[in-house]
Amino acid sequence: MTHSLRYTVNCSILFAELPLLERPAAARRAGFGAVEFWWPFVEAVPPDRQVDAFVTAIENAGVQLTGLNFFAGDMPGGDRGLVSWPKRSNEFRDNADVTVGIGERLGCRAFNALYGNREASHSAAEQDELAIENLGAAARAAARIDGTVLVEPVSGAERYPLRTAADALTVIDRVQAAYDERNLGLLADLYHLAVNGDDVNRAGSGWSTSRPTPPSRASAGCRTSAADNLLEISDMTNIAFIGLGIMGNPMAVHLANAGHTVAGFDRSPERAAPLVEAGGRVATSIADAVKGADVICVMVPDSPDVEDVLTTDGGVLQQAETGALIIDFSSIRPDVTQQLAEQAQALGFRILDAPVSGGEAGAKNAALSIMVGGDADDFDAAKPLFEAVGKTVVHVGPSGSGQTVKAANQLIVAANIQAVSEAVIFLEAYGVDTKAALEVLGGGLAGSAVLNQKKENMLSRSFQPGFRIDLHHKDMGIVTAAAREAGVVVPLGSLVAQLVASARANGDGGLDHSALLRGVERLSGKALS
Repeated sequence: MTHSLRYTVNCSILFAELPLLERPAAARRAGFGAVEFWWPFVEAVPPDRQVDAFVTAIENAGVQLTGLNFFAGDMPGGDRGLVSWPKRSNEFRDNADVTVGIGERLGCRAFNALYGNREASHSAAEQDELAIENLGAAARAAARIDGTVLVEPVSGAERYPLRTAADALTVIDRVQAAYDERNLGLLADLYHLAVNGDDVNRAGSGWSTSRPTPPSRASAGCRTSAADNLLEISDMTNIAFIGLGIMGNPMAVHLANAGHTVAGFDRSPERAAPLVEAGGRVATSIADAVKGADVICVMVPDSPDVEDVLTTDGGVLQQAETGALIIDFSSIRPDVTQQLAEQAQALGFRILDAPVSGGEAGAKNAALSIMVGGDADDFDAAKPLFEAVGKTVVHVGPSGSGQTVKAANQLIVAANIQAVSEAVIFLEAYGVDTKAALEVLGGGLAGSAVLNQKKENMLSRSFQPGFRIDLHHKDMGIVTAAAREAGVVVPLGSLVAQLVASARANGDGGLDHSALLRGVERLSGKALS
């Protein structure tokens, strides 16, 4: 049976027969891309070396940490949290920063704060007041990294007071009323709710009816109700990814491996096979892809393609739910981006332009450089997604700024490729050991990412596309047009644009842009490789 559900494995329950540091790798071998843990240490504040070892084990396993409990006492012994325990309140407070610190290092933003059992030595009212205070402190700690503190109803523990969704939501409302902290949400474990006789359908009704405003976008002095925060932890987990080509395909796979639910659409459905293997699903249309999506990612070749995806009948702006965040990873004209942003915002959507650099290798290795234009709050909200597909992620200004920076990037890359191409033909003409020469050049000031990534293409004359000359031709047109509009002179850029155009005119448009080497061979009267 196929479905679009994504799984996170709780490594404090499954794989518990293994030592702690072996469990993430075991989860990965079993096919899981995401893990969660109860507090994994004996102490509330473990030694740094233990924390470092835990973080390294998850990083090395290649899985995403999606949830982490605050220290909750002796869970196997029956403890169910310290939030409301007066005698151990300081342990919880000290643990909050450690927990959030682990989340910051591993990209985890969901932290479960178990409420704690009732104690005979303190009244329920005393414990509840303390719990409100401690949850407020935990929420402030988590807010530093845009994290969410979760409050969970639990079954099987007679002295645990939160048994239904309503019980937890009441606590969250009290915290919000007392401290105006918005980053709290209900952890709706359907098993616990069902065992406790709660109305599971009612508890989960918000999943299809509400779309909360992200905490960072809330107006000062306003308070979102706890019921609205039911979806807080699931914000930006249902993703539509439109465009599954050389770049889009591995990016969509990384998002699926990070635990998100990803529906991919491409005009060539067979391109979705790797996404399906990673747990995503194939959408039959844009409308099918964006149904219920919190985030819509677009990665298509050119400005007209993005306009078609967003604005035509059956497109994103017509079919997606108002309030969704659109992330355009494509490289297109800055002025078109600004126009599309205005249209999207007028219809109640949020939108970021987030072109990428790094080529096919960067996409496959989740090492892309991502330059993001748009609202700063939207950037902050989307940053965990960017970090799932990229290594260098920077907000560079308002809408269109990402595309402007990408245009500058393409100018630098094209000029660099042309220079390396000329150097290779020059070295070969003198009979130098070209591979050795490029190695030593790469260690000095001539070294560059282009040289490192493209030298093997040039040495072996293997130009299977990672980034096609056709696309770089489009990008150089963007550079020269934008420079002209700004009154800026780019003589080298104009020359390189002509050389790229020449390569395309000579039939090399479908090759990798390192095939600019062939243009140097032509101009030098050399036989083409």
